[in-house]
Parts: sequence; structure tokens; C-alpha cells
Amino acid sequence: MGKQKKKVQQQQEADLLSTLEDFTSKENWDKFFSIKGKDDPFEWYAEWPQLRQLLLTNLSSGSLSDVQILVPGCGNSRLSEQLYDEGFVCITNIDFSKVVIGDMLKRNVRDRPCMRWRVMDMTCMQIFQALSITNDTDVVFMAASDGIKERKVVHQVTSELTGQIVVDDVVYENVDGELGQLFPSKDLVFRRLTFERSEWLIQSEGLLTSEGSQNTVVEKGNDKSKKKGSQKSNVSNVPVVDSSSGLSVDHGYLASSYHSGIVSGFMLISSYLERVASSGGTVSTVVIGLGAGLLPMFLHGSIPFLQVEAAELDPAVVDLARGYFGFKEDDRLKVHVTDGIKFVGDASTKVDILIVDVDSPDSSSGMTCPAADFVEESFLKTVKTSLSEEGLFVINLVSRSSAIKEMVISRMKVVFSKLFSLQLEEDVNEVIFALNSEGCTDITSPEAYNQLQKLLLNVKHPEMTRSIIDSAKKIKPL
Repeated sequence: MGKQKKKVQQQQEADLLSTLEDFTSKENWDKFFSIKGKDDPFEWYAEWPQLRQLLLTNLSSGSLSDVQILVPGCGNSRLSEQLYDEGFVCITNIDFSKVVIGDMLKRNVRDRPCMRWRVMDMTCMQIFQALSITNDTDVVFMAASDGIKERKVVHQVTSELTGQIVVDDVVYENVDGELGQLFPSKDLVFRRLTFERSEWLIQSEGLLTSEGSQNTVVEKGNDKSKKKGSQKSNVSNVPVVDSSSGLSVDHGYLASSYHSGIVSGFMLISSYLERVASSGGTVSTVVIGLGAGLLPMFLHGSIPFLQVEAAELDPAVVDLARGYFGFKEDDRLKVHVTDGIKFVGDASTKVDILIVDVDSPDSSSGMTCPAADFVEESFLKTVKTSLSEEGLFVINLVSRSSAIKEMVISRMKVVFSKLFSLQLEEDVNEVIFALNSEGCTDITSPEAYNQLQKLLLNVKHPEMTRSIIDSAKKIKPL
């Protein structure tokens, strides 16, 4: 295919999938796959070389030919073909696009005769009935349990809004990043918050330490640590933390790298923040999505001139944050049980920093975070109006689709002229920063990092400051 023809094809594909609604349209996907053709695969997650070892390690138990694999929303991915060629022949592929199922059936019917292809919506009842009746399908998924050495479920609750929510304490086989470097010979204990609706996604994760001590963790045994996710989880029934351990969430640490990334973006308005702090003023900060309350608690304890308000839709989540993660309110930290979009729209005063950190309850949107409503142009315009003149807007964006990411960024560029991005290396999170004014701190200047470091003088742990500064150095303009 010539360069010009390829460029035209790519533009046609982009036009078909330009909005979130387009991704749920069967007609659009039929047109998309007609344009793309059966020999131009569209991979959502990763290429086979990146997935091969992980999948083979977790699936290779017993006879490969007996393993039942269901691939919902298969599209024209080559994943099923690669698995089949490795010996997994009992594979059923489903997609609601008749075009792509027809193409893939023609492509594979001779070389892979045992593989099945069905035109079907993955959400239809007959699929779920088949799964529950036969009870013989091995479901392939990447869950929050990957790489866990020990685990104890602390609490479970079912919310009318969120569904089942789990609080658990875990010890990972291996911990990367600053914490792993700080305690290389220790087993670190983390408390996590997960939602069943997005089981593979850890909503919140905090480091547990002895109360009043930053360095007390559980000693490791003699087992060699293995890279997280490199083999099947071996979850122990032995309690990780008992009632007499005295461990509690340390709000001086941000265990999630994207939380550190969010804070690193404060560098973009560090001159403004420094002026406010030196004059004895306060910076109005709103966090949409409380989760376990770890980010608001860190901001409250580490940057004392911030006036933090969190908006959380589900009261059950607020109760868990208070009861199991040490979330506490005072005159500088408040939580409101309300819809985040309504909270921003009803704000009577300007906001200096607005952070959207919510997951999406709708998997069909193609985004894990945030919910689609938070990237609609109407909400983005509301945000711009609600921000102060030198305000900062932050979104935690999680999607494996580059088309969706590009669409979100394009929408934001319509409303905000200054956009920046932090792509996290270890996962699919991308933190997007938008400024309400043309002026901002020069991110290429060493002074920018010095200003950010001054703002973080009250951070409890020096390694946390280093992590935030390191993240700030990776922020790029869009």
C-alpha cells in the first residue's frame, strides 16, 4: 500500500471512531473492519511478543488442547491465531461485527479448523448462560491478584452504586520503584481498594507501616523474589496483617505512581503556588473521586497551604476510606457525597487545582478512567469556567486504545490551549494537565524543579519527593 493510500485509510478509520459513542456502534465497527481488511490487525492491548510469556505461563497447566478459551470482542486481532499455533485449539472468538467475523473465518478456516467464530454481542445473555451451564471455560484475564505472594481480605461490601468492593492486605512477590529501592530486603504490606466491576484495576493502594514509624515492615523469608506478574499468583491463607500488628496506612507515601505523577504536575503552576504560599494564602484544590482518600490525605499533610475538597458519588466508598484507610476530615480537608460533575458546576468560588481521578463503570467506552462524561466538551468548558486564572486541570486517563487517547486530547485542545502529558512507563496510565492561562512555568528550566521541591518541603519521606521530581522531569507538552 502506498503512503498516500495508507494515509487516506488511517484518516477514514479515525473518522469512524472519533467519539466515545462511535466505539459502541456495530455499524461503525463493520465499516472500520471493511476499510482495514483482514490482513491489517488491530491490537488493543499489546503485540504477541509482549503477551506470549505471560499467557503461556498462566495457561499451560495440563493438556493444552483441553483448555477452553473465550475471546470476546476479538476484532481482527492475531492473538487467537498465536494461541492456537502454541497448541490451544479450543478457542471461541465472538464479536458483534459480522464483517470481521466473516473475514477472520475465511482467514483461519483451513489452517486452524478447530477454532470457532461467532457473530454475537459479548453482553448478551446466551454467552453468560453458556459459561454458567458448562462451567468449563478458562477465562483469560489480567487481574489485581497478579504477582501476589500473600493476601488477606480485610473487608467486603456490596454497594448499590458500585457493586462489590473489596479491601485487602497484600505482599507482592516484588516491588518496583522508590519503595522497592528503599526496602530491598523487606516484604512491604499494602492495603488495596478494588471494585469487582473492574477487578484488574487497583482503585487505591496504600503502604502499611507501624503507627508512628516510617520504616517498620515485615521481614522477608529466604525465597527468591520474582518479578511481579511473571507467574501464577500464589495467594497464601496466612494473614498478612493481624489485629495486634499495629500497622496502619502511611499517608506520607503515594504507593501509586500515577498519584506521584499528578502531584508532579503542580510544577506547571509552581510560581503561582509559591506566591500564594509566601503571602499566607490558600490554594483551592478539588479532587473528583475519593477512592481510599490517599491522594487527598497526602496533599493535606504534605502541602499545608492547600484547601482540599473531595467529591465522591458513593457513600460506601467514603465509609471504607474512613474505616480502613485512615481518611480524616478537618478544616482543610472535606469530602462531599455528590456527583462530581454537578459539584464542579455548582462551585461558587474559583478552583485553583481540579483533579479528576475516577474510574468508568462502562467498559464499552474504551476507557478505564475516567468515565466518559468527564471528557465531554460540555464538562471541559465548565472546568475552564470554574478554574482560577492560573488554575490547573488534571485528568488520570487510562485506555489501551491510542485512538481514544487521541480523541480525548483533541477535545481538550478545543477548550484549553496549553496541554501537557506524563506517560507512565510501567502501565497504561497517562496523566493529562491543562492550564487555564497561556503562561506557565518553563518546564525546561532547573528553576521549575527547585520551585516544586520548595513546595514539597513538608513531605514526610525524602524518597517520595525524589519520585515526584523525577516524574516532573518526564512531563511533555502536547
